[in-house]
Amino acid sequence: MTITFPYLRAIIMAMMMVFTVTAHADVVKNIAAYEAGDYQTALNEFHKSADEGDADAQYYIGVLYHFGYIVEQDDQEAVKWYRRAAEQGQPDAQHNLGQMYFKGRGVEQDDQEAAVWYHRAADQGDVLAQLNLGFISSKGRGVLRDYKQAAAWF
Repeated sequence: MTITFPYLRAIIMAMMMVFTVTAHADVVKNIAAYEAGDYQTALNEFHKSADEGDADAQYYIGVLYHFGYIVEQDDQEAVKWYRRAAEQGQPDAQHNLGQMYFKGRGVEQDDQEAAVWYHRAADQGDVLAQLNLGFISSKGRGVLRDYKQAAAWF
């Protein structure tokens, strides 16, 4: 069963604000295919860019699989695409990969691995990753419990 998501354009457009002009053009083209109901073309175009090493496209494919937009929901496939983007330094993918480890979705639950990915994203200014680091630091999950460090991340 394929699930469509009517607000995909708004979400992607919001995330695009931080990307380059080239990434904007590719993503806008992919959104246009999606809005025209040509879901397979949209996914194929994301895959084309992702296969060429575009970390943003890899991240978006991860999101599609994570939430089941256009494709069947598949946590392991989401992790695969998040990891590809995260290893290239894409902060949203780093944060989401940390979430997958923290929750044990698509991978074995691992607080320490979650902390590694949260740190990478937080160091690039990802606010959600910073909040998650504050939380895990206050609880001692994946890192030593450290209230001062938790407060710094919050």
